[in-house]
Amino acid sequence: MACLLLVALWWMFGGRRADAPRVRVGVLDSPACAPLALAREHGALDGARALLVEFESGEDLRNAFLDGNVHVAILPLDDALRFAGPPQEARLLGFVAMSRESLALVTLPGGPSLAGLRGRRVGLESGPLGVAALSDMFAPEGFGPRELDLRLVDVDSAEPLLRSRDVDAVLVSGKEGAHLLTTGGVELARWLPAPEGVPLVLVASARAVKLAPRPLAYVVAAWDSGAAQLERRDPRDLERIARSEGLAVADLPGALDRIEFLPPGAFQRVRTDAGRAELAARLEATERRWRRAGLEDSLPSPYTWVAALTGVRP
Repeated sequence: MACLLLVALWWMFGGRRADAPRVRVGVLDSPACAPLALAREHGALDGARALLVEFESGEDLRNAFLDGNVHVAILPLDDALRFAGPPQEARLLGFVAMSRESLALVTLPGGPSLAGLRGRRVGLESGPLGVAALSDMFAPEGFGPRELDLRLVDVDSAEPLLRSRDVDAVLVSGKEGAHLLTTGGVELARWLPAPEGVPLVLVASARAVKLAPRPLAYVVAAWDSGAAQLERRDPRDLERIARSEGLAVADLPGALDRIEFLPPGAFQRVRTDAGRAELAARLEATERRWRRAGLEDSLPSPYTWVAALTGVRP
């Protein structure tokens, strides 16, 4: 039995070399993931124990987690729910932040109006959350995402596809939206999350939770260390983050202000009765958002989600 376990560990984490990373952690190239990047810079995240794998697009990160190419990921709660079942059976390690990042629907000069997009091609990169945002945007026009020709795009292809007229509009966020709008794009609508924001969570595959609990605890501790470092707002750290994000240092405080990093206790609370009740309440808000988007077929009950994400039935 012990031999079988060793073989499973070797297969999962890529061999037995002494310098092989124990877990691969998928993060977006985003200020929301800055604590782990800072933990690495300050030595609290050793690449020999946990390797950060950075992605420019949410779709690439989701695919890597689904395929098992990363064992841990930071995702919006909406995306994490897609992986609560097989094959990954994602387990929630904890809430890390609340994001208040807006999403913008952008077209080109002379492009269709918001109402004129019915039946037209709309590119989006942000998964279920993007579909929910489109639902809210088009509700005043009397139709929703099911009346659109949705095309999944990644962060690099959104602008080229729009400029080549392969899509009629794109739903973008952050620096991609700002760049489009400063280079001739026309904003048709902007979506803001609820005042409390969209939960960002740290999830791991059920296999990683079973076979590598100590490396996962190490990643959680590294997040806490990096978040504490970020709280100090050291100018050298801010310069590193801005450089990696392609932002001006002066623009970084505004980007960070749209993210509320949660205290370390947010991780431990998931395993308590109060924490699971809080998770259920957040899932009910997600359920309402998904229903507005016409995603009812993807909706088990919030308490089924709690059981799936925590491995403990409330």
